[in-house]
Amino acid sequence: VERTTDLQVATIVPEVSRFAAGAPQDLIPNDPVSLYAEAVRQLSRTVESWRGDDGHLSVLMASPNASEGKSTLALSLGMHAALAGKPTLLIDIDLRQSALFDRLQWQVDATDGQLSDVLTGHTRLDDIETLTFQDPLTGLHVLGNASPPLDRPERLVTGQKIADLMQVARQRFDLIVIDSAPVLPFIDARSLLTFADVAILTMRYAQTPLTDVRHALRRLEQHRQPPIFGALTFVDQ
Repeated sequence: VERTTDLQVATIVPEVSRFAAGAPQDLIPNDPVSLYAEAVRQLSRTVESWRGDDGHLSVLMASPNASEGKSTLALSLGMHAALAGKPTLLIDIDLRQSALFDRLQWQVDATDGQLSDVLTGHTRLDDIETLTFQDPLTGLHVLGNASPPLDRPERLVTGQKIADLMQVARQRFDLIVIDSAPVLPFIDARSLLTFADVAILTMRYAQTPLTDVRHALRRLEQHRQPPIFGALTFVDQ
């Protein structure tokens, strides 16, 4: 990957058997010495070196296509930081196919504190913590959608409301992890680059075509470009 795309790989994430360990993100609090947790720590060390001048850090998680392990890795990175005592917010801005709350197995009221309500102006940003759901185990704050996918969500990720949200979140949280839609089918990730200090492009080992990686990088580089690193996921142990 590095030789053919000039993309530096920040971490290699091993495949985790769900039958043996549950969901991969469960290893962050439950088995911190596992190879998976170590891969997340390596990613954390890389992104931490790109903190902004204000001392805060925003990380954009992207992938060429769906099912590359992006959202699971974003969740794991957020949980790792929260367990370390850092006020951390994970924003699930994949408004077309959000499955984050399913991964967390939380019982979420689909009418309460939704990201779509924030971006459409139906919910104020006066106290962002009241809009988030907090993982009781790690303390990670999550803002996303439990409701069905939205029509034309690209309008919401390019408007003033998303800029207001990121400004308020950056004042309150030490780390913001932005889980975006896939790069190749949608424009969302390219629009969200402006809010990131560093970006991570996840690639599924032995499945994501290198041509897709190159095309995704080319599209991201057409916009304001923070440093972009790669993460290889589902690697055979």
